[in-house]
Amino acid sequence: MSADAFTVTVTGDTILNARVSDIADARFLSLADVLQRSTVGITHFESLIHDYTDAEVYPAAEAGWTWMRSPASVTDELRWLGVDMVSLASNHAGDYGVGGLRSTWAALERAGIPHAGTGADLALASEPAVVWRHGRSVAMLSASSSAPLSSRAGAARPGMRGRPGVNPLGFHHRVSPATARRLMDLASQLGLWCEFAEGGGLLVHPPGLHNSGARYVVDEAVRDAEMAADEPDRARILAGVRDAAARYDVAVVHLHCHEWDPVLGLEHPPAFASTFARDCVDAGATIVVAEGSHAPFRGVELWGGGVILHDPGELFMMSRHVAKLPQGFFDRQGVPADGLESDALGARRVRGSDVTSPRGGYRVGPVDGGFVATVSLDDENRLAAVVLDPFDRERHEGEHGTAPRSASSENAARILARVDELSRPFGAAVRQVGGRGLVVRADENDNG
Repeated sequence: MSADAFTVTVTGDTILNARVSDIADARFLSLADVLQRSTVGITHFESLIHDYTDAEVYPAAEAGWTWMRSPASVTDELRWLGVDMVSLASNHAGDYGVGGLRSTWAALERAGIPHAGTGADLALASEPAVVWRHGRSVAMLSASSSAPLSSRAGAARPGMRGRPGVNPLGFHHRVSPATARRLMDLASQLGLWCEFAEGGGLLVHPPGLHNSGARYVVDEAVRDAEMAADEPDRARILAGVRDAAARYDVAVVHLHCHEWDPVLGLEHPPAFASTFARDCVDAGATIVVAEGSHAPFRGVELWGGGVILHDPGELFMMSRHVAKLPQGFFDRQGVPADGLESDALGARRVRGSDVTSPRGGYRVGPVDGGFVATVSLDDENRLAAVVLDPFDRERHEGEHGTAPRSASSENAARILARVDELSRPFGAAVRQVGGRGLVVRADENDNG
């Protein structure tokens, strides 16, 4: 990769709650330099920026495990890191309601950081963020398959405003007739509301509630059960990808995805997400990045003229540094109301051995860490190279760590070897060169 190449560097989750620009650790600075040297740097910002007292900032009844919040100074740190734009669609976007969203948008816009994935209505949440560098434009769309129904953006219509929230890629389950019968029997035993949906399938709701349940489509071709993207969301997002690819030089698609392959486990994306990613490349995207698995990372795929990063792994996860937490968090951890934030955070643990699905819970992979991916583009904006920079992560007991660092030579080899293993089923391989990984097609690597 030449020094003057046009590059787009992409990371996984960033939950940032402390200053990092003054860290002197050489290995941290080496990793930050990867983003800083890139023409365009993109990260997934999985937090909300507010001071807890902003207008209409209230903790939502549901949150993505921890009610996320970052101070206003985080935008300076993102800028220092070399982040040029951020994706926002996630299960945490609604943690502080509409007020939290509006405060976050305002803070990012004051800092000149374009964002995508949430908006004042569905159309705005579906719009791309765009940056221009050296006469070229990079557009990014952001969506989430993992978000509470209450946080999903809604469409406007004549005489009615839309709902602020997340750009959703909803999904449902396709089930065999036998599985459908088991569902109906179980719903009856549990006292759930179960009804046949228009056009076929089942809707299962809590008692007396008719807008918060799960949808199951009966399909005789399915052996037992499988997940499938909701077609209206899928078609809407792909139309946006086609439009971005036609109007800008490079189209990037982000998907926040906590789901996993029920058979293969957490290190492997669900089939509907893989299919969606390939459809995005077919629609004109050059880069598709999914993240959110905490597996800790997943494989890479070269598809058509694009690259799919099925999950680079979490970059910053400073959730233990959230300054204040609502009563709902204390209740969830079984901590008395007069307890301290440190008591509630200390009671929290990342679920592990007691989790039966996915077995073992988060970070079940044999190698910890992650990678930052730098995509090099030629003069025609075509994919020229994909290079992976592996990083180590400090971990605290039962918790996420603070700052990543360029991986030690020993762990770099382990991380890249595992990414190679996870990429092989997708027809890609990772060739190790000087502690970095070069993504190639598997047959190309096998042939030398």
